[in-house]
Amino acid sequence: MFTTTPSPPSTWAYVDARSQEDGQRGKKVSHATVRKEISTFATIWNRWAVPQGLVTGTAPTRGLIYRKGKSKPPFQTWDQIERQVARGGLTDAQVADFWDCLFVSLAEIGELLDFVKSHARHQFVHVMFAMASHLGCRRSKGPGE
Repeated sequence: MFTTTPSPPSTWAYVDARSQEDGQRGKKVSHATVRKEISTFATIWNRWAVPQGLVTGTAPTRGLIYRKGKSKPPFQTWDQIERQVARGGLTDAQVADFWDCLFVSLAEIGELLDFVKSHARHQFVHVMFAMASHLGCRRSKGPGE
């Protein structure tokens, strides 16, 4: 058995410290990322370490307070985003956030799929694009991920 176990104050300190670390696009690590990390830690603790007799009690994760994240912009069409970007005054990170919330119409999806079908080097690429676009799959959930 481990001689020391994390106490709630050390878990709180981890959440605070991790929330202050640099993340992607010049932002801090998202509260959602920290919450997922703590969830993984608790799962390993409760479902593996406790049954193995390596630790006792439940994971010290109760009562943790996560920093509130900024909300994303609403989904917008291509034209709406282009108009907002053209007005100026936005940082690169803000522009990237807008494009992350792009709403693509069925007609635009059809145009994209036609382009991919005529330009892809391999036939499976078109199938992958079609599945992702029609099923709403994220890039990280594609085949081989």
